[in-house]
This record gives sequence, structure tokens and C-alpha cells, in this order.
Amino acid sequence: RGYTPKELKELILAAQAADEKAIESLCETFKPLILKESHYPSIFDILGEDAVNTAWVIFLQFIKKYNGNDFVHLPGLIQCHLRYELMHTAAGRTIAVVSYTH
Repeated sequence: RGYTPKELKELILAAQAADEKAIESLCETFKPLILKESHYPSIFDILGEDAVNTAWVIFLQFIKKYNGNDFVHLPGLIQCHLRYELMHTAAGRTIAVVSYTH
């Protein structure tokens, strides 16, 4: 289900106050995005199934810390944040593997 910016703001604030239903609603709403970003080829190739769990952690941390006022562009911001953090995590794994093997 898509939410209006006002509804998103209310859900984010409720989730930040540990409202389980708000957290569940946000997770359900953004699940397709989480799965899409975690299965991005260059990320999934490195992280495997950990990519999905990592994406959920990144998403929930983002929701907990978000203090912006832009709820119109929030889905796009979440997508960019997920992609960047997943790529950063994947790059860290690649560097660790290369360092360990040399």
C-alpha cells in the first residue's frame, strides 16, 4: 500500500516511538524495495543471503534515525541509502577477502 507523505511521517514517528504496528506497516510497504535492492547483482554476488538481512538492518536503522522533514521523497531517499550502504558493506567484504588471501 502506498502512503501519503503525511501518513509516512506519522508512521515514521510512531515507529521511532517503538509502535510495533507502525514498524510492521513500514516493513510491509518497503519489502519489495528491500528485496529489490538486496538482490542487486553486484551486491547479492558478494553478500549472498546476508544481503537481505543486511538490507533490513539498514532500513530499520534508517527509520529509527530519520529526522528529516522530506516525506515526499522519502522512498527514493531510502532506496539511495539502501543501495549505498549495501554497496559499502559488499565493498568491505571484498576488501576483507582480498586482504585475508594475500
